[in-house]
Parts: sequence; structure tokens; C-alpha cells
Amino acid sequence: MLIEKILDQLSIILGKRRDEIKSLIEEIKSRYRVDDDIAILEIISQYNLADRVADLIKLLKIRRTLNKIKHIKSGARGISVLGIVESIRFFMQGSRLALILLTDDSGTAQAYILKSFPDVNLLPSIHIGSAIILENVKCSGILPNGQPRLIVSKYSSIHLIDARAAEELLNYKLPAIRLYDIQDILRKDIADRSYLHVIAIYMGEAEEKHPKQGKKILLGSLNDFCKTKVRCTLYGNATDEFTKIHAKPGDIIEAHCLFTRKFENTRRIIARNLTVFNRRDPEFVPPEVVGDRGWWKYSLVIRSPPRFGTYEKNGQTGRYAILVGNLQDGTRVRVLVWNENFLEDLARIRAEDRLTIFGMLEFSGDQLKIHVHRSSGYLEIASDEGTPKLLVARPVVTSFHAISQNTYVNVICKIVGAEEVKSRKLYGVLKLTDGTKTLKMLVWDSENFKHAKDYLNALVKITNVRVERSKGDEDTLVLLSTPSTQFDVIAREFEYARAPSSNQVERVKTLDDLSLGKQSRIIGTVTGIEWIGKMQFCKKCGGLIINPAKQICEMGHSGYVDEKNVASITIDDGFSEKTGIVPISELKKLGITSNTIDTQLLLQKLLGKELCLVGKLKIDLSTGIPTKLFFVDSICEIPWLLVPED
Repeated sequence: MLIEKILDQLSIILGKRRDEIKSLIEEIKSRYRVDDDIAILEIISQYNLADRVADLIKLLKIRRTLNKIKHIKSGARGISVLGIVESIRFFMQGSRLALILLTDDSGTAQAYILKSFPDVNLLPSIHIGSAIILENVKCSGILPNGQPRLIVSKYSSIHLIDARAAEELLNYKLPAIRLYDIQDILRKDIADRSYLHVIAIYMGEAEEKHPKQGKKILLGSLNDFCKTKVRCTLYGNATDEFTKIHAKPGDIIEAHCLFTRKFENTRRIIARNLTVFNRRDPEFVPPEVVGDRGWWKYSLVIRSPPRFGTYEKNGQTGRYAILVGNLQDGTRVRVLVWNENFLEDLARIRAEDRLTIFGMLEFSGDQLKIHVHRSSGYLEIASDEGTPKLLVARPVVTSFHAISQNTYVNVICKIVGAEEVKSRKLYGVLKLTDGTKTLKMLVWDSENFKHAKDYLNALVKITNVRVERSKGDEDTLVLLSTPSTQFDVIAREFEYARAPSSNQVERVKTLDDLSLGKQSRIIGTVTGIEWIGKMQFCKKCGGLIINPAKQICEMGHSGYVDEKNVASITIDDGFSEKTGIVPISELKKLGITSNTIDTQLLLQKLLGKELCLVGKLKIDLSTGIPTKLFFVDSICEIPWLLVPED
């Protein structure tokens, strides 16, 4: 509460106890017959504290003019309104800069920011979901839908405020912006006039039986990978807003301020003038997670030129193409393209070219197929100019005994020598050791050789290395650098001699090499704290609760819910970053003794700290967006020798 915060602050400034401050307030209230706010302002005036408590004075003044949206009358002036931004639109011309759709727990208002508004630089900081206070605004009327029409002029102010602070200081409970999945919309009885915020997969344009009724697009559910679909009709400004994001089938779409309507017992989505769209590329999701008849967007490397054929359907002859390639994780896939618009472009595809495809997955025995359908599928060929080839995942080896001729690998080893050669082709020779065996590496690029010399006596990860037989000795292997070879330092001044015996060496996974669902150990530096909150797990197997209503976990167990306080931290192992979900109980083992743990405390304690974490990489669907997260079971002592798992 604001009064409690003021009492604490005045007690510190005046050196008086809280009960003394309360007595002063009650005495002024009784003498002048005023409320708490006026009594506090009188104390601030008597003791000349205005400069020291300016923020509190501002909040007191705002609170006295604060109005719930449903209580705002036409013609009201000098009022303040607190709410959550449901939508914000900017205008390129006219007398208005922007339109904000503002919601509190009582209703929704439309606020127009005029060009005379003084603090224009603040507007880019306002986003959907922001909590703001509009101060000293007027209501120019009530719109036909019952929403007050607020005017933000040169005499007005806009304040960004934390939603929790609004609840604590101003006793306001603000509604949260929730992203609905397509499944939620079809399953729940949602009022037609409710504003909705939807996250979905764009599947392309839907068939338009009545073109004059607006542009129609097809949206698929993220929760079941487009097995559930719904049509969305765009009217007015929504069509232009959707065009701006350049969405392609397979992209993830966030659509704010939509409505639902029922047509012939079928629920549809409606986008109008206040609708705002955002687009982003989907992350890689393993095919086995998407499942049979699920849809997803993938990149793949073609392994052989396409084969073309014809088929008969409904008395008509159609053409199709078949391609074979590898996904990002190396999975072999057969692609069947039924959309004839892509066939001419596919005729120029060659091995090692890269495609982006969006289609329906089919598991036929051990074989994976992706169908690019005539209407909902999508295919894009990477540009020929300057397009990097997708690199096939290489195994990471820590022992030279594990490598063989004519292979490409990533190696973790120590650089113990570097000799410049500067022949017409070869630039230098490195001497590498895995602790028991020594090999030579031929480096053809001057920049790579300079990097390697800087890492002398360091433990390094060398990526995309070719293994061949030595020309001088057929029984000896030699490593060769490639155009994509990189050197990344793991530990400087590293000594294998200090290592314990091999059966005591801890096996550690690099973040890039984590496998879904496999118990792994990682080591990295904490580079950020994202949030602290609660998550639900299964007491029986430790899996995620994927259906809170029915208390079902990802393994199918029901009724074994264990709610844990967790923190979302960012871990960097020197090669990449990953988000880790760590139980607060484990973090307390690091010496955090405070009963109240917030993000600031964790940042002070953990930022820059190196941790060894044991857990599993999982797909989290709790936010509606499939996201790879490393769920931590325990924090253990750091093994001083970083040896990745085989």
C-alpha cells in the first residue's frame, strides 16, 4: 500500500517511529477534517520535505485523480487513468500521433495522443502489455461500444509503471495480457466482444468464397503443431498491418486485439482496425516432438537432385517432386512436393543446396516424410549468392584414438606447438595433444593460424576438422583445417598432468551438443537472470505438467503435481547460450541465506559465477511457444577437467 510506503520513508527521513508519524497524520485529519493524502502532504509541507519525496508526492496527486475506466463520464477533465496497453497504433499523418487501447479490471478505453503531446520520445517505450498512467487527460465522449474516448494533449503526461508497483502503491489489480492458442479459442466459450491476444502458426491464405467479406488467412495451433486450424478474416486496417510483417507459411504470428464470431456453429477469428501483428521465425523442434500429421518449418540440405513424376486424382493428372535431404539435426527426410507452383524452381536444385520447407510430417516406419501440400505448404530455395551451406553436425571427440580417416570432426585438445611454414598453400603446422597422444594439424589460413598461436598451451575446441592419413607415414593420422574451421578457447594454461585417472574424469556436455531428454552435465557462466516464479512438475517422474487442469505430466502420469519455486537463468559455456530452469532450493546451496529472493539478489550473487548443472534438455510448451530449456535437477561441484561426453 502507498500509505505504508510513505510511513516507512517519512520515519527514516524525520527520525521518528512509525507510530509517531501515524499520530501526526491522525492529529491533522482530526483538526482539519481531511483525508490521509492531505494530512501527509501537510506533514511534507511543514517539514520542508518536498524535494526529498517528490516521487511520493506525484503518486499521491495521481491517486487523487485516478479513475476506473467504467466510471469515466463524457466531458471529464484533469483525470488520471491506469491500465494495461492492449494495442498501440502510430499514425503517419493527421493531428494524432498514436492510439492506445487501455484496459483495467473495469473496462477498456481508447486514448488518442495528439501531436502537441510534449514527451514524444516516450512513445517507442510503450508496448503491448505495458502498464501506464495517463495523467491530466480529458474524455471527449463515449464511443458506441461504450469505451471512453480519452484525449492526451500538451497538458498531459504518460508514466510507465511496474504492474506490481501499481498493485502495491495504488491498490490497483491490473489484468494480464494472455496469449491464447488456437485450441484455447475453440475450446472455451469466449465472449464475442472480448479482446483476444493470439499466438499461432500462419498456414497461408484460406479459400475466399466471398471476397468482399475481407481477406482470409488460415492459422494453426502451436500446442498441437497445426492439427487444429481456424480461419481468420482481416478487415480494414488489419489487412495493411498483416502485410507489413511479410509473413510466410510456417512463421509464428502474434496477433493482438482480435475478436471471435460464430458462423454456422463454427468459431472464426476477426481482425479489425485495432489489430496489431508481430512475426518471428520458429525454433527447430525435433520431428518426433512434432509427431505424425503435425506441421512445422525446417531447413534442410539436399542430398540428391529431385525426381519428378505424375499422379491421377479425381480424373485429373498432377505433377509432383521427391527430394531427399537432412534436417538441422542430421535427420534424413524425404520431401514430397505436391504444389506445382514450386516445381519449375526445384528443377535447378542440386546436391548440397539448402531449402526452407513448411509441411506436414508423416512417419512411415523408420522413414520420415514431409508433404508440401498444394494450398498450405511452403517451400523456399536459398539464394545462390553468398548463402552459407548448412553444416552437418560433427561428433565432438576428446581422444585421438576415436578418430578415423576421411571423416570430419570437432576435437577438444591442447595446442602444444605452432610452426610457421608459409609455403604456397600451407601456412603453418600445429602440434596437438589429447593428454596421451600427439598429432599434427595442417593450417592453410593465416588468420586461423594466428588465432591458434594465441591459444598456445590452452585447451581448445577446434570445429570442422578433416582427418587424413599422413603422406609420409601411412600409419599416422593428420588433421587438416577447412574453410569453416574455428578455434575456441576452453581453458588457458591447461595441464593434462593434473588430471585424475580416466575413470574419475567427469563427463561434460557442451550446450550445442545437448540431446533432448537425456540426463547431462553442463558447465557455464551465469550471464543473466530472466525471471523467478513457480512451475509445476510431476512428483512421480519429475516431468513437466503439460495439462494443469487435468494435472497430467509429459509422461502421462496424472495427479502427482509438485509446484516448485524456480529461477530462469542464462548460462554461457563459451560457445553458445542456453536458458536453464533452476529450483530455488538448489540455488540456496550456493550460500544465499535470504528468505526473500528476487532477481536483483540473484544477479548480485550469481552474475559471472561459473556453475556445474545436472539436468535434462526439454521442450517447454507452457507459454504456447515450443522452447528448448535445460531443466536443472542439481548443482554440483565443478570438475576441473572439462571433458565433453562422447
